[in-house]
Amino acid sequence: MMRDENPNRLTMNTDEAADYLGCGRNQLMKLINDPTSGFPFVRLGRNIRIPKKELEEWLSGEVVKQREKDAALVQSVQRSYPDIPKIY
Repeated sequence: MMRDENPNRLTMNTDEAADYLGCGRNQLMKLINDPTSGFPFVRLGRNIRIPKKELEEWLSGEVVKQREKDAALVQSVQRSYPDIPKIY
């Protein structure tokens, strides 16, 4: 739960961001420490802050990427097994 209920805050700390994403802090830190993840964060001294707007944009982008991967997998399976009926 967010410590500061001020809706005008622009950033979250790592605990708040993990809670927002529904993951653990360790998983969030893996995203932050993985330069290929593109996860948005800012270091302020030893503190890490996650901008709310950029987090939502990153998450939307990840959803799109996952949908594209899923669609590619479905197409691959359909090409490999053309006799399987489509379920959608």
